[in-house]
Amino acid sequence: MPLPDVVIAGAAKCGTTALAVALDGHKDFGVGTEKEPRFFTDLEPTFCGPLSEAFNRTLIRSAEHYAANFDHVGKSRTVDASTDYLNHPESARAIHEANPDARIIIGIRHPVHRAWSEHLHLKRVEAEHHTFDEALRLEEERRRAGWVPLFAHVERSRYAEGVGAFLADFGRGQVFVYRHEDLVADPEEVLRELSLFLGAVPPLGRPGRHNVGGMPRSRVVNAIIRSERQGLQSLRRAAGSVIPAAGRERVRRLLDQVNLDRSHRPSPEACEWILSRTADDVADTEALVECDLSAYRTNG
Repeated sequence: MPLPDVVIAGAAKCGTTALAVALDGHKDFGVGTEKEPRFFTDLEPTFCGPLSEAFNRTLIRSAEHYAANFDHVGKSRTVDASTDYLNHPESARAIHEANPDARIIIGIRHPVHRAWSEHLHLKRVEAEHHTFDEALRLEEERRRAGWVPLFAHVERSRYAEGVGAFLADFGRGQVFVYRHEDLVADPEEVLRELSLFLGAVPPLGRPGRHNVGGMPRSRVVNAIIRSERQGLQSLRRAAGSVIPAAGRERVRRLLDQVNLDRSHRPSPEACEWILSRTADDVADTEALVECDLSAYRTNG
C-alpha cells in the first residue's frame, strides 16, 4: 500500500488547499484522487445532515481503497491532505505506524477568523441556513445528531491536542507548523521554509487562493456557478457552449468574485463566544509551537 510521504493534517480554512495544489504542481509530489481521504481517522461513513452524502462517499476506510486513491499519482512522494486529522489525535499514531518518516504539515489560524471562514464556506455552498451566532449555539446539538465535522466551528478552532499528538509521535523535526496569517502576508517566505522542510527541489511555487469565503449576493448566480440545483444545469450548459473551454474557469472565478459579498463580519457576541472557549487552547498551542499567538486571544 502506498504510504503517505507528506500529510497536510489541518486545520481546515488555514490555506491547506492552496498548499496541496502547490505540492501537486511539483514534479515530486502527488495528491490522491480524493484530496481528503481521512483514512487514518476513526470516522465512519454514518454522518447525516447537510453535505453528509458527499462526506460519507469520500471517506476511505479500507487499505485497498486508500492504495487505489494514489494509483494515478505517478510521482515519488504521495500527499494526503485530510484536514480532519488535526482534530482526531489518534490519527497521529496511525500515520506514524504506517510511515514513521512521513512529514507533517499543520496550519493554525486565529480561532474567530477560522470559524467565520468555515461558516462562510457553508453559506457559499448553501449548507447553512442559520446565522453565525445561531450556528455556534447549535454546534453541540449538531455534533450529537451526527452532522459532518464542518459544522463544528469552535471544536475545529482548537489545535493544541492535535499539534501535541503529532509532535509526540513524529518529533519537532518532522512537523512543520505555520500560521495562516503568515501564509497570507508573506507566502513566498512560508513556501521557502516549507520547501526546505520537505527537501523540495526546485522550491514550491507560490500558492494561489482557494475556497475564498463570502456571502452569495445572488442564490441563482451561486447555483449556476456550482451546478448544485438540477433545474439550473441546462442554463450552465448553455453558457458553457458559448464560452471557449479555456476561458470557462476564468469566467466562473470572475462570477464568483463579483457574487461574493465579503463585507460581513461576525458579531461581537459570536467573537466573545469563540474566544472564551479557545483561550486555554491558545495558551497550550503557543507553548507547543513556541510562537507568539497573543493576537489569537483578542478580536483583532
